[in-house]
Amino acid sequence: MDDFVHVSTGPSARPAPWRSVGEDFLANTKAERMFTEGFIVESLRRHHPKHHMSVTPTYNTDLLAFAAAHDDVTCTPHGDPENAVKERVFRPPQRRYNDDDDGAFEDVVQFAAYDYAFKGQQYLLYVVRGNDGPFGTTTINYVLAEDVTKGAAQSKADDLIRTATKWGLELHNEVLVFDQGWWQPNADLWRNVQ
Repeated sequence: MDDFVHVSTGPSARPAPWRSVGEDFLANTKAERMFTEGFIVESLRRHHPKHHMSVTPTYNTDLLAFAAAHDDVTCTPHGDPENAVKERVFRPPQRRYNDDDDGAFEDVVQFAAYDYAFKGQQYLLYVVRGNDGPFGTTTINYVLAEDVTKGAAQSKADDLIRTATKWGLELHNEVLVFDQGWWQPNADLWRNVQ
């Protein structure tokens, strides 16, 4: 039997240290991968070594929707907004509710970074949608807080995640509609019923 010899002619699997997190994300979309979350965690640790990171899925905790609904929460693009990857989607009117609505455009975040402030605490928020194998996509929040004292950053991030998750579980002038395979809050139907 011959010994096994591994020969590689391609580039190294480790990301280049001079690339930004956004460039790492885009580089990761051009190669085989099965765990985008792990790839982004490694990149964020490399680029933000003095920050504590909390990772939470958006289906559980939609931090962008939470910020949009609260005047005391600020969320602004971090760095160059041109580095964000967003899909522009037109949502047609939902005629079954007899609305005069003409539909609306929406930006669906694939990758973006935000400066996020909640209760006087500052965070760096990355929202990343990853295609992880045959089971579809998952959008993840990466909440980074400057780690000044041990445990304080985790406590601050936990407070944000807890509050936003509880808010997301409540209905806000909405009714639940079973649509496209899961229950979704629908404000248009609620307004029509009123």
